[in-house]
Amino acid sequence: MDILYMGYFCNEDLFNELVEKGSNGSHARQQFEKKLLYGITQNSERYSLKLRSYLPLVDEKLSEIRRENYEGLCIEYLWCKKSMLSMWRGLISNINFIKDWAADGNEKKIILTYSANPLHCVPAILLRRKYGYKIVTITSEISTYRKKFGNGLFFDFKKKISCFLENKFDGYILLSKYMNEIINNKNKPYLVMEGFAEITVHSTEIHALKTKPRVLFYAGGLSEENGIKILIEGFKISLCDDMELWLCGEGDLKEYVIEQAQMDNRIKYWGVLSNKKVKELEYQSCYLINPRFSNEDYTKYSFPSKTLEYMSTGVPTIITRLKGIPEEYFKYVIILEDESIEGIKLLLEKIKKVPYKEYCSMGEEAKKFVFENKSPAFQGKRILSFLSDLSGE
Repeated sequence: MDILYMGYFCNEDLFNELVEKGSNGSHARQQFEKKLLYGITQNSERYSLKLRSYLPLVDEKLSEIRRENYEGLCIEYLWCKKSMLSMWRGLISNINFIKDWAADGNEKKIILTYSANPLHCVPAILLRRKYGYKIVTITSEISTYRKKFGNGLFFDFKKKISCFLENKFDGYILLSKYMNEIINNKNKPYLVMEGFAEITVHSTEIHALKTKPRVLFYAGGLSEENGIKILIEGFKISLCDDMELWLCGEGDLKEYVIEQAQMDNRIKYWGVLSNKKVKELEYQSCYLINPRFSNEDYTKYSFPSKTLEYMSTGVPTIITRLKGIPEEYFKYVIILEDESIEGIKLLLEKIKKVPYKEYCSMGEEAKKFVFENKSPAFQGKRILSFLSDLSGE
């Protein structure tokens, strides 16, 4: 089977440079694609894999990089500005790229896309009947619930096309079973996989290095809906003088977080960090928390990558009952049932009274669970089996 993967992935150095130049690149997506490609290559003896990545053109000099090697794979880059002319050129480029790929060789062919990106999916769908390949999309989010950023008109235009494309695929890889209700109205084959555990297994002796003060750590978007205000306000009134709250990330509440850190020396804001630095801080922490509110219906249609990221560390993890998280996960984490300032306060005071080694045992069980059931190699094998069945190989 010959697989063409069309996404956004690039080498880590190039990704960091794009972010520094203002590309608004998604760290979560970059890490997801990294684990996806790793999982596929671990099981790819019978398959060939070609990569085509869309990258935002924020620096003309970077566009000279047409292709790069990544772990033995060649990534072909498609550079585009956020303009109609640039997008039109990108569509033509992808049409020619897919034609060359589809006409080469006699293997069963399948295109795997990350999300319903029109630049990738429109050419793939237009040429599907002529060349007879299948198209599968990884649905990381429902386009209807996508948050607006950047140029409003351009965003709205792209969103409408993505919504139209979402039910045009031959198969779906979903992060939540509820996604199937929205986008798969033609009842096409689908696979549910929440995401990937971390690739690297870290030492279980990490807990022995932790000393007071106990650190509660959050990494991600600093917004109201992510529960940042209740987290900070609840922490401030808790009777936990031997704890510190560390936060990093970007968002609407960034100035609020900085202000609170200046007022309370137990709160520390680390700024926007590289993925490597975030991992370092996670392993220095005693608890990892994601207080995102669970009451909104859209939480059914996603799975937070942060959950698997946190659980992979073996550090005790605190989460809310988000609807998109399967029930099996909740026996391995500390659950924030009361999503309020008072609820945060009471939970922190409660866990303070429990010997930390008991939560360490829970964290180790969580790590074991995700490594056995959600590792990139395990998930990659499931994905390739799904693609193989769909292509009729």
